[in-house]
Amino acid sequence: IPYDGKFYVEDYRGYETGTKDGTLYIDLDGITLDLNGHNIDRNLASGEKGRVILVEGATLTITDTSADKNGYLTGGNRGAGVSVNNGNLILNGGSIYGNSAESGAGVYIKNSTFTVNGGSVSENYASGNVAGVYLDGAGAELIMNCGEISHNISKDIIDYYCGGVYAKSGSIITLNG
Repeated sequence: IPYDGKFYVEDYRGYETGTKDGTLYIDLDGITLDLNGHNIDRNLASGEKGRVILVEGATLTITDTSADKNGYLTGGNRGAGVSVNNGNLILNGGSIYGNSAESGAGVYIKNSTFTVNGGSVSENYASGNVAGVYLDGAGAELIMNCGEISHNISKDIIDYYCGGVYAKSGSIITLNG
């Protein structure tokens, strides 16, 4: 695929990456991932561990320009659908859906900004305390302009915890519109 900063999902059957666990690793700034109505599924077996995408020191924009707008990222198991460290995640379309982790199953944000302009973070499951979006303290920010964070479930053995958004002390949440 020639690199022009944009990747379009046409027929996903697995991917090879340079990371040890198969995570799609983004460390180049200005990448746009267009799901184009398709899905990226890690398809991890029960007990296997891994996230779908890791963004480090870069900006990743996820969108879905298909007519149905039903593309999604899924299959993170015991690791977030998307983890962002010292970078930015912009969700313009598509869904981060059906991931599981102890906490931060949908999106995990550390020293980064997650901007939601469309799309959704939904139906992620945490065995511990945060299923949807986990903002890990000072430097972590959620800007919600549009879109949806819904139907995420967190449960430990004794109590139910935060299913939607958890903002650790020092995190910032901005709701617009």
